[in-house]
Amino acid sequence: MDTNLAVLLQLQFLEQRIKQLHTQLAAGPAKQAVMERELAPAREELRQRQATIEANQSERQQMEQQIQEFRQKISNFRSHSAEVKTNQEYRALLDEISYAEREIRQREDRILALMEQSEEAEKQALAASEALSAQEARMKEWLQAWEQEAAEVQGQQEQLHAQREQLRVQVDSSLLNRYDRVAKLRGNALAELENETCGACRVRLRPQFLQELSNHPERVYFCEYCGRILYHQPAVEPPFTGDIELAHG
Repeated sequence: MDTNLAVLLQLQFLEQRIKQLHTQLAAGPAKQAVMERELAPAREELRQRQATIEANQSERQQMEQQIQEFRQKISNFRSHSAEVKTNQEYRALLDEISYAEREIRQREDRILALMEQSEEAEKQALAASEALSAQEARMKEWLQAWEQEAAEVQGQQEQLHAQREQLRVQVDSSLLNRYDRVAKLRGNALAELENETCGACRVRLRPQFLQELSNHPERVYFCEYCGRILYHQPAVEPPFTGDIELAHG
């Protein structure tokens, strides 16, 4: 195999790994965004529970204030009862007192109902708060693991970038330019020749082309259909193998 092809094959492998690592790193912010969206309903539920408690407390304060006002009215009515001169005025005074007492009872009943509702709302708010805290704790744990592993992958990316630059300077400039153009267009610039077909586009190559390749294997050939650089077998062992797993869940 041509030396340039051997180097390009290593270069393509490195760039595939770099792309893979880039994809894995990009998955981190995406996963974090998903987790944030998953937290939104729990946060909204807790907000609603707390709003219910606040509204309950506000209404109870309002009821208690009105009770105090009616009690003050009753006290005023009774303090002026000695000044009443006719039975009609006295009955009217009693009616006012009776009305105020009914209003007080109604508000006291409402306060009791609100207290029962408040107790239930506080239980629901506590449950919502605990559920939210558990979700937030899981997200924090995931973020810590992600940050650690992302740092490791970024370190590997830096190593791969350095090795890629070392390989690029070993390739003939015109062939490297062709490699870059095809890689940008096709994703992969090299394709293995498999059973007289291009291993990438799967098109069977012309007999004359195959004969030329057989007669002059030292030359560099390009697929006549997809333009990729063709090779027979890897000349060297790839520099990296295996996948790098990150904490996605």
